[in-house]
Amino acid sequence: MQIRKRLQINAAASVLMVFVICLVLSLSLHRLNRANDSAKIAGEITASALERVTLRNDYLRNNTERAKEQWFVKQKQISGLLKSASANFPDAEDRKNIAEMMEHQESIGKIFSAIVANREKSGPKTVPAGLAREVEGRLVNQLNMRVYDVTAHSRRLLESSRKTRASATRFVGWGVISVLLTVIAVTIINSWTMGRSIAERIRRLSDGAAIIGGGDLAHRIDVRGGDELAELSGAFNAMTVKLQWSYRDLENEIKERMKVEAQLEADRKRWVTTLASIGDAVIATDGTGRIAFLNPVAQALTGWQPEEALEQPVQGVFRIINEESHAPAEDIVARVLREGSVVSLANHTALVARDGREIPIEDSAAPIRDREGAIVGVVLVFHDVSERRRARQALQESEKRYRSLFDTMTEGVSLHEIVSDDAGKPSDFRYLAVNPAFESQTGLKGSDIIGRTAGELFPDAKPDLFERYKKVALTGEPAHFEESFGPMGRRFQVSAYQTEPGRFAVVFLDITERKLAEQALAQNAAKLAEVNRELEEFNYRVSNDLRVPLRAIAGFSRMLLKKGGARVDDETRRCLRVITENIGTMGRLIDDLMTFSRLGRQVVTRRSLDMEELVREIWQEVLTANPGREMALKTGPMPAASGDWSLIRQAYANLLENAVKFTRGRHPAVIEAGSLDGDEGMVYYVRDNGIGFDRKFHDKLFGLFQRLHTSEEYEGTGIGLAIVQRIINRHGGRVWAEGEADKGATFYFTLPAGKE
Repeated sequence: MQIRKRLQINAAASVLMVFVICLVLSLSLHRLNRANDSAKIAGEITASALERVTLRNDYLRNNTERAKEQWFVKQKQISGLLKSASANFPDAEDRKNIAEMMEHQESIGKIFSAIVANREKSGPKTVPAGLAREVEGRLVNQLNMRVYDVTAHSRRLLESSRKTRASATRFVGWGVISVLLTVIAVTIINSWTMGRSIAERIRRLSDGAAIIGGGDLAHRIDVRGGDELAELSGAFNAMTVKLQWSYRDLENEIKERMKVEAQLEADRKRWVTTLASIGDAVIATDGTGRIAFLNPVAQALTGWQPEEALEQPVQGVFRIINEESHAPAEDIVARVLREGSVVSLANHTALVARDGREIPIEDSAAPIRDREGAIVGVVLVFHDVSERRRARQALQESEKRYRSLFDTMTEGVSLHEIVSDDAGKPSDFRYLAVNPAFESQTGLKGSDIIGRTAGELFPDAKPDLFERYKKVALTGEPAHFEESFGPMGRRFQVSAYQTEPGRFAVVFLDITERKLAEQALAQNAAKLAEVNRELEEFNYRVSNDLRVPLRAIAGFSRMLLKKGGARVDDETRRCLRVITENIGTMGRLIDDLMTFSRLGRQVVTRRSLDMEELVREIWQEVLTANPGREMALKTGPMPAASGDWSLIRQAYANLLENAVKFTRGRHPAVIEAGSLDGDEGMVYYVRDNGIGFDRKFHDKLFGLFQRLHTSEEYEGTGIGLAIVQRIINRHGGRVWAEGEADKGATFYFTLPAGKE
């Protein structure tokens, strides 16, 4: 065969080899790319599943709407990835794995929706909070198992994609090497047969192929000319370039794989961190029942540290007994390994900690399976229920006390909730409960009205009553009013309070007797006022009528003294003088009685009073009326007050004159006027260092004609302090005194604020 033909054949073979290489590379790259896509999808499924666990924990801890919405978004994303995965994994086992994941995915969505629904409907109107938490706990356990299964399946899927990619990589490598070896073999044969004519060119090709086959893909074969060998050299160099790019792509794929593996390792650490941070205690075992993991909560409850507990049989760390009998409880780890199903702890189960403490616990154990479904361990999830039991007991005791109080209250109490119409607008209220006092007060039986609406029971009720109750139930603003209803039209003071949004309580206080008493008291007060008015008028008339004979007696006495002259003996003169003095005393008494009488009729005209100026003005008059007396007045701060100027002046004048009178034997006489803060407001006082009074006579100080001393000892009519008390009472204030015998006395009075 001619060299040219051989070269043609060689060229044709080279082209064919190039085509085969390209085909092999294309198939290899397609297979490798598909394996990479599968690995990427498997990694995204695993990462998304872990992100979904984080969102679920966020929602369970914080109950945020945002976490719930993100969870459903992530749920939808995982479902889409699973659909994509079914098209990228041709292996039957992988498809079966994906089908199981899709089933678990659908179950996860339903369980989480049930958790959300359980939370949204929990509360006093639907399900008790304790039952809702128990239901949620069971749902969370089921969700944990499904999430764990999905995570395990995704890891199997990721492992399968890795193997597929490794197989594709080996296929590319061996394919390229096989083609290269074939090309080298053909080249050597042609070189041996063609002889020296093309030996150099073939040697170059051979040497170049050897260099490239040794891994130096940057090498280029230098065979120049216009013949077939040069073309072969060019084709060989082009092939080397493609191989070089293929190896670069392969290196990039290897780097990407390393990134994925690093991400998976980070995800594993995050998974461990998540288990370590959840609120429940978690213990995981291997297939022989030895502890492989326990989180901090489990460490705190059991009293075992990881370095002590790992590789230990679970029965030695997780010791459980029956709370009531203290007998060892069933070995649930062995049962799970034997039956392969989820097992819940029996009721009244207690964990015996390392220090001997018995801790009541609840929850369950579940198997851990590998990708083939074989059980490789058990996970125990449990939590301390001591606080929950104490809270439940406290709640029961509180409800018992509330029911006892509710049933024994003397006030009638009814509980209600707002009822809405078909359009969702509040339209009525329903009776939820009533106490015995309500039944006796209204004549309504709880068995007849509980569960029924006010519209059904009282179709003719006032429309504004519902509006008033609706405002209380929806705004929380209480309402207080009076209403007549029930047997004999009794009168009630009604108070309505919001108990929770949309619900309210109404308290009925029977004030019928009080109203009747108030009416009787008002009638008696009116009669008493009329009697007082008549007495005041009588006192006024008598006082005026007494003045006429007194003036006559005084005139006749003066006349006898004047006409008798020296003929009147000393005894007669003394008697006439005594008569005149008594007439003066009687006149002052009449003046005081008229002043006291006028106080009942005088209108109190309030204005701002400068109390210090008022006291100083009266004191000047007192000094003028008592020349030669050694007296001193001390004044303290006295804020302005609101009152009738003439009346308050009269009160101060009586108090100061009283102080001057009973300090007659003191040298000097010290009188003090001032004020101080009291519980009833500003308190004004007048204090002296006089003879004081015995405390047992305190009640007589402000009575009419009540004197503690004879008129020979101290002059006076016994009305001055009674006038002070009446003036202060007319202003709505209070007057009182403090003192001791021979240690002085202090008189106090208050003036409540009033309109000027």
